[in-house]
Amino acid sequence: MSGTIIDATKALLISVRDTLTSTWSYSYYGQHTGESEPRQLNLLTRFHSPVVDRPETTQVDGISTLETLSYTLTDTNLAVNGDMEVDSNWTNISGAAPTFNIRTTDRAHTGTHSRYVGTTAVGKGIEGAAWNMVAGKAYLVTAWVYVNNGSVKMKVTGQTDFDRISSGTGSWQVLKALHVPSADATGKKLQFVSNTATSDFYVDTVSILESTVTNLTQNLGHPGLELVVDGAVGTGCGDQLAQHQRRCPHDQRTIDDESRQRHLCPPRRDQRPGTGHREQQCRYAGWTDLPHCCACLPGQR
Repeated sequence: MSGTIIDATKALLISVRDTLTSTWSYSYYGQHTGESEPRQLNLLTRFHSPVVDRPETTQVDGISTLETLSYTLTDTNLAVNGDMEVDSNWTNISGAAPTFNIRTTDRAHTGTHSRYVGTTAVGKGIEGAAWNMVAGKAYLVTAWVYVNNGSVKMKVTGQTDFDRISSGTGSWQVLKALHVPSADATGKKLQFVSNTATSDFYVDTVSILESTVTNLTQNLGHPGLELVVDGAVGTGCGDQLAQHQRRCPHDQRTIDDESRQRHLCPPRRDQRPGTGHREQQCRYAGWTDLPHCCACLPGQR
């Protein structure tokens, strides 16, 4: 998408501040380059640490991505006879019938047929079979229209979230709308009506996709790749730990997988002589205690 959250039906949590005044932030689908699938718009995708820093550098190093989320969606097409290959299901709107509503082979976007509709008043047209909406699911409505004269509006009964109006005449164009309802709704109908005093148009390739998240994949960060240090990609805790382990061969401590993936160091110990991790077994010259990790977060040292 463009990097800007759009079509949000509710507020999204952007960040939280902990008791140490550090800010932990969240990203949502549509905020990053390449995120172009409209059905996933506004799904939580990333969890970021506060700004991290190394004491030996002269500038703030940046944030670390602690967790990424990806989703598998399953679609159900609620449109009946959306390809218009059967002469049924697309009927005149009660009380707003068009001048004519016929299935034709004169033009088709896909297959061999389309619906051809002509009206002499704004708001008159055709509608499809009723369908229901479930709160929290994404509904992507798509239709192709070919306008000979005037313009056509795509809409759903009882709300304006799906309203789309054609532009221009003489070629096939797509009308597309995405909506995530905040409450269940029943008996909805997709309609195509004249948006001008007179119009005639073709409708074809209609779909109403109800998207359901069927799988969620969690990736606890990318160690060594997510932390930016002074404008370059840093290596995270691993290098600092390796230096310590080379100094002290008795030290069997490792960063557990979860901590490594989250770029969090183990709790720092008081390593003065006679105390600390395997201190009494280590008398090798030149051994020093584990330095602060370049990716330590506030409160983790």
